[in-house]
Amino acid sequence: MPEIKLTSATLEYQSEGRGPALLFAHGAGGNRLSWWQQVPAFQDRYTCITFSHPGFGNSTWTGNAAEAVDFSTVLSELLDRLEIDSVALVAQSMGGWTCLPLAVHQPERVGALFMASTPGNLRTPDIDRAREANGDRLEGLRRAWDERRPGSYNPAVGERCLREQPALHYLYSAIQGPR
Repeated sequence: MPEIKLTSATLEYQSEGRGPALLFAHGAGGNRLSWWQQVPAFQDRYTCITFSHPGFGNSTWTGNAAEAVDFSTVLSELLDRLEIDSVALVAQSMGGWTCLPLAVHQPERVGALFMASTPGNLRTPDIDRAREANGDRLEGLRRAWDERRPGSYNPAVGERCLREQPALHYLYSAIQGPR
């Protein structure tokens, strides 16, 4: 798997296809392989870029960068190194923490932003209220993640996925790696 060394991190990434750049930013329950269905659907028209955030997959932080650098800065540096001036971003869950700040701070670079299941990480009163309102649910998901056992459902995709789509549940759990 290709890796790219940045100032703050070493990222595993993949660039496939031809055309305008389309970058996919995964959520906290995955890595670059989470986009296994989307890349084949778009790579005939776009250069599809997937990467694992630092701390996910085989991507790592450099030194103490995890304490000082946010994901959007890492993404900006990745785009610089890949010489991408204009990009469409697809962000899922935690990927919104990466993509929304980039779109806000470098709007000339972001041609489109699609966000799924994420408020991003910009601080607004509405987002703060939503985080507070969902605090118990999020804490329950964190506990379920920490306490998961072989055979239990993966809290990132849910019990329904385990029941109705066991192969997809298995794939998503395998992408995340062993417990």
